[in-house]
Amino acid sequence: MELKKELLNLLKEKKLKIFVINYYPLKERREYLNKRFKDLGIQNKVEWIIQRPGDYKKEIKKFSPLKKIWESANRHMDGPKFFKLNEADINLIENHLKAYKKIIKRNLENVLILEDDVIISREFILRLKKCLDNLPDEYDIAYTDFGIGLRFTKRVSKLKFLRYNGPLTRTTASYFISKNGAKKFLNNVRPILPIDWNMRYFERILQMKVYWLRGFLTYQGSIYGGHYKTSLQARMNPTKIQKIILKIESKRFDQKLIWKVILLIYDVLFIIPYRLVRVMFKKIR
Repeated sequence: MELKKELLNLLKEKKLKIFVINYYPLKERREYLNKRFKDLGIQNKVEWIIQRPGDYKKEIKKFSPLKKIWESANRHMDGPKFFKLNEADINLIENHLKAYKKIIKRNLENVLILEDDVIISREFILRLKKCLDNLPDEYDIAYTDFGIGLRFTKRVSKLKFLRYNGPLTRTTASYFISKNGAKKFLNNVRPILPIDWNMRYFERILQMKVYWLRGFLTYQGSIYGGHYKTSLQARMNPTKIQKIILKIESKRFDQKLIWKVILLIYDVLFIIPYRLVRVMFKKIR
């Protein structure tokens, strides 16, 4: 109870607002996150950005980047040589831009943006407090999500933000953004690549102040598989296999040699074949 009170005071001090991006048909995700926010006592700090089907029809028709644009983007970061954006890619980018418009219009200083597939960990209050304690005074964007293969520490006591200028991407499922960061993105970002690569590209072009959390605030639901029903089942009532997957994936932040070996075997035997099958299936279709 004391920790919740301390967190609420910190949220007020940092003038932090939480935006959650959701696609309207995925009501189960809203139900899960609303329940978690209520349990944590922070539901009043949360605002939903809900996209309905067909919201961005004009934008989808407008953007048709040429191959040379993708090749230009690839010179600035590690991403695909050529990637055709689909409707979902453009919708997601437009939802984040909608959040940035709200930040600027309402003059918000610090906002935590969550995509609706995040899994809120049991340590969320402690982790969020640690994030806010370590949030840089001057930053454009600070990533906080679990979904990346770099093996940073997962211990709460070690969480801190590190300045990052490299070409690797961090997932957009969970991140802090400042008013200045929102302005820079809103004035420059256009759908060119899938959102994580897209943001990394513009961050480097605009020389933005980018930080990564040495650890994670949220888990990404897609670690259980791409289909939203699968990830929802894992949130609400995970099976034994899903619990094992989450435990193994969480060890990507562990520095012990034994876990590096286990993860290497896990990737070679399961993850890489799974991704290859998905690629082949897409080509066949």
